[in-house]
Amino acid sequence: MVQGKRKWGIGPINDFIEQHGLREKFDALTPPKVATVAYRDASFKFYIPDAMTDKMQLAPLLGWYHERSLLEAFHSVVDSNGTICDLGANFGSHTVYFAAIMKARRVHSFEPQAHLIDVIKKTLELNQIDNVTLHHAVAGAKLGKAHLKRTHVENSGMAEFRPGAGDLPVDMLPVDDVVGEEHVTGVKIDVEGMQMPVLRGMSKTIRRCAPVLWLELRPAKGEIEQPSEWLAKRGYRRQKTSFRDFLFIPETSA
Repeated sequence: MVQGKRKWGIGPINDFIEQHGLREKFDALTPPKVATVAYRDASFKFYIPDAMTDKMQLAPLLGWYHERSLLEAFHSVVDSNGTICDLGANFGSHTVYFAAIMKARRVHSFEPQAHLIDVIKKTLELNQIDNVTLHHAVAGAKLGKAHLKRTHVENSGMAEFRPGAGDLPVDMLPVDDVVGEEHVTGVKIDVEGMQMPVLRGMSKTIRRCAPVLWLELRPAKGEIEQPSEWLAKRGYRRQKTSFRDFLFIPETSA
């Protein structure tokens, strides 16, 4: 797999770990469960306690910056002198990139899985990052609660949260309410099917700031058309960066 070009299409995690000798590498991490990743002339530490069971945390163990090329494409079109939102932060690699590499004024990082909030907190501490506001929440159309609908035993990035009854309730917050009058220049949206509620919950921010948007949209689930049409009506053009990652760029920035 080419680093950064696609999501984790690596097959069964145990097979991948054995093929690449990653169990021994994980056991040898010093300090325990912390991997160091070089990026250009800097290095970053990532707390990856679940790397032997969760594909999302394998990239740092391999010495890769997770989705580097996608992050760099986003970086190239986003003004760092503002607020960036990371909706679906998982283990925090993108949050670190926005805060420490792009040097955003403020990063609002949303993650609904409680154990991953602890992972992100540890990583932020390891890298002495203080410009991140971490929200144990999902982004949505209105204030309320969301619940775990579906998870994946080997990939925490595939967990789905939805409004309504269910297990593991978590706060649901509209981005508009969280950012207030902050100048938002970029938003990453990786929310496993919740794209339209998220966009509706940030409609004021879109109208006020016209931020660049990075959406993960799954073609096999028919997720591309509706947000593309909704954003086109608001002056955005779509740019494909991977088979299911798209930048939506306001025409005013062309």
